[in-house]
Amino acid sequence: MAITISAAIETLLSLQRWNVMPRVENWTEAENIAYSTHVVYALGRQLGWSDVKIRHAIIRSLLKSLNKHFLADMPARSREVLRQISDEAGKHSFEKLINEYAKKASKLFPRELSKFFEQYMTIDGSYSEGLGSIDKEDIEHLVRFSQYKVALDECATNQKIYPNRGYESVQDDIVVKIKETKNHRKYAKEYEAMRDYLGLVKNLKYLRRWNRINRTVETSVLSHTFVVSLLAVMFAEQDKGSFTETAEDHVLDSILRALFHDFPETLTGDIITPAKDILNKSCDGMWAKVETRLIGNFVSSIVPAGLRNDIKNRELLHDLSDAENYSVSSLVKDCDRLALVLECHMEFRNGNINSEMTNAFNEYLSVLQGSEWKDVREFALMLAIEAK
Repeated sequence: MAITISAAIETLLSLQRWNVMPRVENWTEAENIAYSTHVVYALGRQLGWSDVKIRHAIIRSLLKSLNKHFLADMPARSREVLRQISDEAGKHSFEKLINEYAKKASKLFPRELSKFFEQYMTIDGSYSEGLGSIDKEDIEHLVRFSQYKVALDECATNQKIYPNRGYESVQDDIVVKIKETKNHRKYAKEYEAMRDYLGLVKNLKYLRRWNRINRTVETSVLSHTFVVSLLAVMFAEQDKGSFTETAEDHVLDSILRALFHDFPETLTGDIITPAKDILNKSCDGMWAKVETRLIGNFVSSIVPAGLRNDIKNRELLHDLSDAENYSVSSLVKDCDRLALVLECHMEFRNGNINSEMTNAFNEYLSVLQGSEWKDVREFALMLAIEAK
């Protein structure tokens, strides 16, 4: 299981969007999913959606494109023509294609979770627990709207650099699809009102991880966020009976902590741990004070009002800690460690072996093999066995 998911994660970290177009700004599929999911969450909260509705929407956004591990990135125009021709013939081939790959992608996960994951990857989504038909329809339209808006933003920079190279017609097509989305005016109004906030989320794309090392598969903080969030969904759902802290929805709490766990870096930059340690030795808690001041200003002036309760009550901008066993923070901390181990594992597999990543891999793998979370331990053990 660990190996198959590792391969899928590497695909989404590597898969370039807009691959048929000239571009100066590249987006990977993992970055797109993470950013779109942040948009889905922010819009849903601003519209006052319930926790159940938000949880389904976030998981749908995270998993909907996972089939690209097998399917790759079929251009939108090809998808549209395929759909038209198959529908005219009464074959509905495109829907069958997506559903077949949803079933295949679901088998990347533990057997007891495959049906759970498959329902979020089918063409229309077959999830329904705790939802009415209107709720389900709202989720599908919001996820589509968010994906279209993010795609439109992805085009913007490249269209300016490469005018008359096809971006104009792509953008026109996306705008038409947005206008076909139910409640698009309401969604667009909220989206425009939170552009400053979403701009800071997007900045996580430009923060390069392992910035001192040449990589075969480069990762940004935004793509890393996708990996941690995917692992959080899997392990929180798999081990939801193990949590000991009081919470109404441990799965939702875990996903949100994962989505936001590195968010402060958009305000502070990616400061290496040794530098923080030196600062804290010179003045106890110095770096924490820097983060507190920057985050306080951000929450009070930029964060949309609908998100502030979650940020406060779910401690979304707090450092992850495993001080309390079987807590949401403990689980997501291990998911963060696993994401780092997976990045190292990918580099080793591609022949890029260096001392910094080797030391980090061994250190974090050792910690994970002592995790209180049984399924995390098993995942880490399988990675350790393959790495030998």
